[in-house]
Amino acid sequence: MIKQMSSFDDIKFEDSASALKIIAEKIQNSKHLTSIEQKNIATELRVQEWESSKQKKIYSYFVLAIICLANMGAGWQDGLIAPAYNYDYSAVSPNMVPYYWIGSVIGDTIHFSTINGTAVIVPLLLSSFVAGILAEKWNRKWLYLVSLGLCALCTLGIAFSGTYIQVFGLTMFYGFLEGLSSPALISLITEYFPQNRKTSAFAIFHIISSLASSLGALTTIFIGLVGWRMTYGAIGAFFAGFCVISLFIIREPKRF
Repeated sequence: MIKQMSSFDDIKFEDSASALKIIAEKIQNSKHLTSIEQKNIATELRVQEWESSKQKKIYSYFVLAIICLANMGAGWQDGLIAPAYNYDYSAVSPNMVPYYWIGSVIGDTIHFSTINGTAVIVPLLLSSFVAGILAEKWNRKWLYLVSLGLCALCTLGIAFSGTYIQVFGLTMFYGFLEGLSSPALISLITEYFPQNRKTSAFAIFHIISSLASSLGALTTIFIGLVGWRMTYGAIGAFFAGFCVISLFIIREPKRF
């Protein structure tokens, strides 16, 4: 497409960022192209720039890895309540049951069902729509960071909870925050990768994120070793760590 533009014959494309910027400026100043043609050429230039820059590729995939692992941690926390409640404590002494079984805090199976289902799903669905609007107007990096940081506090709070109401409330707030961060994460991935790489980037995102569903057995092992409170605490620390890493690594990308 670039070669067909006779008005740009004086520019030699050498896969350099400076050459791309010159072409982009000429496109913006050209009166011979429609807005659709300008948009298509700008997309092609972005692809060429990304493909020619090793630094951009490494950075994009590094950010993707951070986002994937943080999202995997969120999925792990979502499924933590079930093994914590269904843990087989029959082999431990009665005074150690509260150490391994979260049911000693939240109570019967009805309470467990509300936490495992309603407490997460309802606020997540409600916040996701609002979050989509916010991600279009606000800084997506900070929307993601604030949500992730508060998720860490909620998870750590559950580790110190002593009543059903506390666990239920913190789980609801966590579900709200999870829904709040999702559109920002998707938007960040979209901006960090050019058109011809978005599909593979999203494939990697979903594959790694889906690994959280396979951590149930690992969760049971953790609870057996350190108890349910320390397991929640470890995941909360995991969130906090990725929040700090993201603060210094992730930059708000330009919107396209």
